[in-house]
Amino acid sequence: MLPSFVRKGKGPSVDLMVTTEDKELSAFLTVAIEEAFSLNPEPPACPHCRSGRTILCHKGTVSNGIPCFTCRDCKRSYSRRTGTPLQGFRERHKLLDVVAMLSQQMPVIEAARRLEVSRHMLSRWVPAFRQWLLKLDPSGHMEAKVKLGLRPSIRQLPCPHCGRRGHLRPWGYSPRQSGQDDWIQRRQFTCDACGRSSSTMGHEEIAAKVS
Repeated sequence: MLPSFVRKGKGPSVDLMVTTEDKELSAFLTVAIEEAFSLNPEPPACPHCRSGRTILCHKGTVSNGIPCFTCRDCKRSYSRRTGTPLQGFRERHKLLDVVAMLSQQMPVIEAARRLEVSRHMLSRWVPAFRQWLLKLDPSGHMEAKVKLGLRPSIRQLPCPHCGRRGHLRPWGYSPRQSGQDDWIQRRQFTCDACGRSSSTMGHEEIAAKVS
């Protein structure tokens, strides 16, 4: 079982986005996280030198109970979280929400807003989880499922008018209207299916999703 603190604390749930979550990736990471937080006192191989000559150093603090180990060869101490994104992870109550968000293709700034965390912090977490996934699964199958922060191609976006995908293409920029002092130039798109143009897609702006 995961530590009880994982789902505690404030922050919006990602349940509204469950339809885009990759369940295979989330399940895979959940198992790895359970192992990292395991209270098993049996020493694993040293993450620094891969030596199997390891011993239990202590059984953890009263607050977390996470055991710590020492390597007889390189003389370094470690826990099962050493070398993973979980080492020093300070937003533990949002851990599962972060995992569920990794497979969802949206801007990091939007994901950070929903998780109520710093954009810069989330920008560090994503590559850290990617590197960990490559260690857990060297084939790259699981790492390829991480979509957070990736920009979709224009062809993946649905037309905000007819809803059809695969027909949007760039069509210049929005013209400036007289009297618009706060005008911002926006990229426009046209749909080959319905012939209508737009610079937005639902509540999210296409200009923020494509270059």
